[in-house]
Amino acid sequence: MRRLVPAILIVTALMAALSPATARADAAYVDYATIKPPDNFVELRGAREEYRVPPVLAAACKNAPGDYGEDYPAHILAEVTLLRMLDTRNGTVSIQRAVNGGDDGTTRTYPPISQPSDAAECLSRRVTDWRDDFGTVPFNGKTRVNSPGWDIVASELERMPELYGRPGTEFTELCHDGDWDLTMGMALRAWSLARYHFAPADVERLDRKMSRVVWLQGSETSADTVNCEIAGRDISETENHNLMIESTRYLHNELLPTLSQFDVETASNDAVRVYVHDAHADNATNGVRADLDRKLGIWLTTDFLEYNSRPYARLQMIGLLNLYDLAPADDPLRPKVRAVLDLIAAKAATGSMGELRNPTFRRRESERTDRLFDSDAISPMMQVWIGDLAPVAQSAANFAEEGTIAASSRYRPPDVLADLLLNPRHHDYLQGFNGRGQGEVAFGAAGLTISGGGLTTPCPYGTFLGICFGSGNDEGHPERLLLMPRRTRAAAAAPAAESWMIRGAERSSTCLARGIACAADWTLGSYVPPATAECRVELAEGRDRIRALRFDPVCMKDQDPPGFGSTWPADSCFYVYIRDLGHDYWEPPLSYLVVHTCTPAQAAAGFAPFVSYLTNGLGRPSASHCGRPHGKHVGGLCPGWSAALTPPKVNGPLTPGERVTIRMDQRAYQVTGAPVRNGSANGDVAQLLSGLRLRLALPALGEQFVDTPTGTVTEPDGPRPFTLTGKVPGTGTELVTGQATATFSGVVHPELVRDVEMTVVDQTRADECAAEPGCTPPPPIPIGNGHWTFYYRGTPFESGQPVSYSSDDLYVNPAHTYRMHACLTWWRLYSSADYWNDPFGSVNPAAHRTCQDISVTPS
Repeated sequence: MRRLVPAILIVTALMAALSPATARADAAYVDYATIKPPDNFVELRGAREEYRVPPVLAAACKNAPGDYGEDYPAHILAEVTLLRMLDTRNGTVSIQRAVNGGDDGTTRTYPPISQPSDAAECLSRRVTDWRDDFGTVPFNGKTRVNSPGWDIVASELERMPELYGRPGTEFTELCHDGDWDLTMGMALRAWSLARYHFAPADVERLDRKMSRVVWLQGSETSADTVNCEIAGRDISETENHNLMIESTRYLHNELLPTLSQFDVETASNDAVRVYVHDAHADNATNGVRADLDRKLGIWLTTDFLEYNSRPYARLQMIGLLNLYDLAPADDPLRPKVRAVLDLIAAKAATGSMGELRNPTFRRRESERTDRLFDSDAISPMMQVWIGDLAPVAQSAANFAEEGTIAASSRYRPPDVLADLLLNPRHHDYLQGFNGRGQGEVAFGAAGLTISGGGLTTPCPYGTFLGICFGSGNDEGHPERLLLMPRRTRAAAAAPAAESWMIRGAERSSTCLARGIACAADWTLGSYVPPATAECRVELAEGRDRIRALRFDPVCMKDQDPPGFGSTWPADSCFYVYIRDLGHDYWEPPLSYLVVHTCTPAQAAAGFAPFVSYLTNGLGRPSASHCGRPHGKHVGGLCPGWSAALTPPKVNGPLTPGERVTIRMDQRAYQVTGAPVRNGSANGDVAQLLSGLRLRLALPALGEQFVDTPTGTVTEPDGPRPFTLTGKVPGTGTELVTGQATATFSGVVHPELVRDVEMTVVDQTRADECAAEPGCTPPPPIPIGNGHWTFYYRGTPFESGQPVSYSSDDLYVNPAHTYRMHACLTWWRLYSSADYWNDPFGSVNPAAHRTCQDISVTPS
């Protein structure tokens, strides 16, 4: 902790920081080009601090906003996060490396961060010795001595107006509130994270100050849930604002001094009396905890009213992360909050390809965009938490706030979700989310994600005179089904666009199952193979139109959206088959798409058999038409027709998969096998279980966690089987030295092996010694310890590969028998609860240790 300088010096420091003479240009974008995307979750753990740096620098070094809306405390939060990072060794090293460029610790060299352009100067204004070796930095408690930035933070907090503003939604001129709950929530977060850096006297003073800035307190009031009244009808407060209001009220009760009744009654702002009715600060008895607990249960079982909201997911995350990070350590709401955060992260992970995202959404229709990145508030948070997998290294500057919120949090998505995004070999799942009847679906295979679709849902806040009345009270909107291929990070800043991809027609659709999707038709974007005989096939089969495409390093070598500058991954290969089914004019159009993965080495040889299988082989469709129009046809159109087919299995040899039926009825395109069932989560990755339990799994590894209302249950650690064979050198009658070799076969998930340990003991001599009184048995000779830290993907350790080690202490008698003891240890996957225990450090990384002993005869 530290003491503040006198008040006059605080003001002087603040004026200097904000004076026109030092006015600076804000960051033009958030620059991730100085940090490589992680190859695996182990590498991600080692670089977690580095991924926090770009958004925090962009937000902290911008000019302080001129008013006191949400952006003002968001800027303070970025400064607090930056200063807290510089009070730790890992944070300091990460900031220094980002600003200076150079080796990132994995033998790769990256340029200095380019935005903000004055990053070094910005840091020096806040921490004068930020460039110094951390071991030489003087500290006062937990805080650097040379940190004038804390004086700036205190001054900026002091400037905030007291008992000011109106919470709630800005909802037409008839019913207008002022969004002040956002300012209060962000200000509370900034101060709560800064608090322990100040001396007790300063904490007491600033606590009193912040209790009057963040003035929501006590019990709930009707204004929390009712925005206003129009023509005798209550207009509901929006879900995101209600969460902000109640979470802020809850945390004020827990963390800040209580306002007196005199303060409330004499406030010039009448909103204070509308929203504060008492000083009942015990959340266990005032109803606030009970109401939040009830709503958390609703969100777990039926999702948010404002599911995947484009502009308002940020508000949901601020409220949830404030509860998660700021509530007391033993707060009973935290496990449920964590489960809701895990559900949100699961939706982002399964519906994404490299943080490109295309989900159905509710609120706001005006936010629909062709962009697949920087189009919602969750993707910039996942950039920080998972490590910038976006195919562009520059994120929009206005998303620095979302990145900063994520960077300031103890929350991290569980490793089963991180691995799903990071490892193409494990990117294999079918997932649905349907808590609000939105029909949200996603399918992943190595090298691609198909997501989007969905169903139209009613406006969330009801109708008035038969219309969805109010700002943003929109129906839920389906998106196009979209096939998004994996790609490397691009050299340019061009945003990834929907129009580049293979995309279905814009209609309601839940027609997505394992390896197959259907829509009215499919449009090829610019990021597809060229129209050559080797890479693309187009033909007609009766009235059907067929297109087949080969996505691999050969066919995609020169295919890239103009000016984008990415390359096709060397290990990515899949085929796509599209068939537009012939139909009569009274039948709605019906087209389907099938995918099958391949290996680059076999891509050319396997393409023609894939096309043949689906065109005139076992995968040929059988259609069931409507017949000519008659009385049952609505509007002269057939109410629904269908086709049945047997697509190949998605992975492996070209063999028949499960037979499916695709169809169009009057509501949506559908397919048998789609994961569209009631409940917030249904599928391979996320599954809502009874008792408000959320299971999160990584199907490829068989790993899973279960979020429960009282905590997180992990799969128990245990042995994993393998077969061990070995040899030690030795022939003739002479003692020899050399390598001992162990071969591990049948290893489960060899890519997760963390350590290999081997010892060898002369068993013949040990048996002889056992029969000799006073004999000291020969000790086991440690032969080696192989540490596969950074080789999780493409690991050199593979099942069946011999592993050899030498030791100068190993002398082999060819006439003796030896005992080899060998152990494998696998990396442990962390849950979000593990990351809560140590979000920026390292908890025990090992699990599943298995050992075996065998007898070896020299040879």
